[in-house]
Amino acid sequence: MKIIWTYLKPFKNWLFLALTLAAVSQILQLVDPIIFGKLIDEYALNPGDKTENELIRGALKWLAIAIGIALLARAGQALTEYVTRLIVQKFGMQIFNEGLRQTLRLPYHEFEEVSSGQIVSTLQKVRGDNERFINSFINVIFSSVVGIAFLIWYSITKHWALIPVFLIGV
Repeated sequence: MKIIWTYLKPFKNWLFLALTLAAVSQILQLVDPIIFGKLIDEYALNPGDKTENELIRGALKWLAIAIGIALLARAGQALTEYVTRLIVQKFGMQIFNEGLRQTLRLPYHEFEEVSSGQIVSTLQKVRGDNERFINSFINVIFSSVVGIAFLIWYSITKHWALIPVFLIGV
């Protein structure tokens, strides 16, 4: 892990940007059901003493907000994927070039039995494995942690009895 961080260090600002975009996108995706719950609770199931005109205006307002948040979430996800691909490409090229440079520095007698295709194949496998690790970390692990943290925060602020439901479901 220390070696990977050595190669990722020059890209720490890009990595921070990708993680921030992933967090914002994940939170926006989780806000969308909250808006629909508010829409159903306040305008569909329990209209109270609101006129039909108020109900329609209120419902359309919340639907417009839901559409806006969904678009922002999709845009955030697209930007996250773009920045992640940028990091992965630069990181992969750097690690591949460094491995090739180290291989070419070795004396001939150390790898005379090994074909150059095997060395290049090994370097490409290392690059591919690290690229999959970075993609999985940002898109799966980090987004899941942010999502769980948001759900716990929401359940604490909304009603503390929701916490056991999330823990049992997880």
